[in-house]
Amino acid sequence: MTSKRFLAYFAMGLAAVATVTISFNLYMDIFGLFRSARSRTISVYGEERIAKYLHSFRYIPENFDGVLLGSSVSDNLDTRILSGYRIYNASIDGGNVLDLKPLEENIYHKRDLRLTIICIHRYLTNDHNKRTDFMTPKQYWGALGSPQLLTAYVSRMAIQRGLVRGLYNDFGTLNIGNDTDSNSARERIQQTVADIRRGTAAIGNYYVDPAALADLGDIVDTARRHSEKLMIFYPPTPAPVLSVSSADFARYRETINALTQPGDIVVDFNSPAYEDFRTDYANFVDGVHLSKQGADAVTSELGRIVRQPGLEGRQRLHPWTTPR
Repeated sequence: MTSKRFLAYFAMGLAAVATVTISFNLYMDIFGLFRSARSRTISVYGEERIAKYLHSFRYIPENFDGVLLGSSVSDNLDTRILSGYRIYNASIDGGNVLDLKPLEENIYHKRDLRLTIICIHRYLTNDHNKRTDFMTPKQYWGALGSPQLLTAYVSRMAIQRGLVRGLYNDFGTLNIGNDTDSNSARERIQQTVADIRRGTAAIGNYYVDPAALADLGDIVDTARRHSEKLMIFYPPTPAPVLSVSSADFARYRETINALTQPGDIVVDFNSPAYEDFRTDYANFVDGVHLSKQGADAVTSELGRIVRQPGLEGRQRLHPWTTPR
C-alpha cells in the first residue's frame, strides 16, 4: 500500500469515526442543545459550570419562567418550593460575576422571564478573576465531542446505575445530602469567627472589586429589563459571624443597594426580622453555607414574599423592614 493510499484510508476512517461520534452525541443531546428541550428532564452531569452554561441556551428558557443566579451560597436552594413559578437554580459553586454574565446573556437572548432572583454575597464581587474557560461558546460545539462531554457521560452512567448519588435535580439545585448536626455547625461557625478576628484574608472579606461591581450592575440592569419581577436577596449569615463583621456588611449592602431601583424586591436575611433564624445553628453547615433545613426555610420565605399582594407593580421591600 502506498503512503498516499494509506493517508486516504486513514482520513476516511477519521471522517467515519467523527461522523458516528457527532451523530451519537446529536441523538443523545444530554445538555438539550440540538433539538427541542421543552418538557425534557435534564440534570447536571459532569462539571457544573459547563452543564449550567449549556443548559442556558435552550433547556432553561424552554422549560422555566424564572432563574436564580448566585454562588455556592444559593446552590442548594430547592427552587421547586417556589410555587407559582418554575425557577431554575443557575447558581455556580465558587461562582463570581463572570460566571453569571454568560448564563444571563444566553437565557434573556431566548426569552424574557417572569421572575429573576439574584443572591448577593461578597463572593460575587470580591474579585474579577475568570475561574475557568468552561463558560465560553466553544463549549457549545464541545457538546458534539470533547473530554468534558465524556466526563458528563460517565457521570450520568454512574448515577443511572446507582454507583454514585446524583448531586443535582432537573431544576439545577445541588443536593448536599443529610444536614450536619448543630454541634458540628457550631464548631465551624466558631472557627470562622476566629479566622475573621485573626484577619484571615479569605474569610469575612467584604472588599468590592470595581470591575466586578460594574459587571454586577450590568447583570442587575439586564435582569430588570427582561423580567416581570426582579428579586435581590442577601443570604443569612450566622449570628456570631455577623456580629464580628456587621459594620463591613452594612457598608457592602449600602454599595450593592445603590444598584437597585424602586420596584426591585430586596430582601435582607441579615436584618433584625430574621435574628431567630441566624441564631439557630441547625440552619447552617458552616460560617457561610446553609443546611438543607436553612435553605428550604429561605426558599419558602422568598416564595412567600414574592407572592405578597401589591408586588405586581414591582413595589420595593426595603431590607431593613422585611417582614417575617
